[in-house]
Amino acid sequence: MKDSPRDSVQFIEWSPSSCPRPLPGEVRKYATIIAPVHQHFFVARMDMAVNCKPGEAYNQVVEVDVKVEEPGKDNVHNNAFYTQETLFKSESQAMRDCNLLSARHWIVRNTQTVNRIEKLLTFMGE
Repeated sequence: MKDSPRDSVQFIEWSPSSCPRPLPGEVRKYATIIAPVHQHFFVARMDMAVNCKPGEAYNQVVEVDVKVEEPGKDNVHNNAFYTQETLFKSESQAMRDCNLLSARHWIVRNTQTVNRIEKLLTFMGE
């Protein structure tokens, strides 16, 4: 019987002692985890009947892009940004590419249900 690929892989168990924290004042070049902003991309066909009964069509699929406000009286410190929503009216219109520059993401919004802060109930896939 042949060896399985698993037999040739060395498994290392992680523990706090195998990767100790740096000492105060110690700077490490490697083994530092920094991920303040990141995205995961998945390709999926979603069931848009979230929070709907069979046969109801109360949901909207909305694309959200983050935009930078132009410098001026509404952005005197040049650090303002906002979100721009695009409502998709068809599946063919919704065929889009991800856009890292605008942190593009998509939400599914139910037009018949509001949440505790009086906003339409929304689900965001990440």
